[in-house]
Amino acid sequence: MKIITISVSVLVFSFTSFLFAQVFFIYPAEGQSQEQLEKDKFECYTWARNETGFDPMQLPTASSP
Repeated sequence: MKIITISVSVLVFSFTSFLFAQVFFIYPAEGQSQEQLEKDKFECYTWARNETGFDPMQLPTASSP
């Protein structure tokens, strides 16, 4: 019974984490220009790419078997 409870908990946590990780919204601050918003988005993207080593804009490369 304990294993089932732990398994269900892990499954629920994984599923909800996946849902929340896939959706984000960026809103301009008070009176922020579109130019500043784009600059902030780019800086955020660059920071995340450098921190994780993963570039979501990079097309995946297929490896040969």
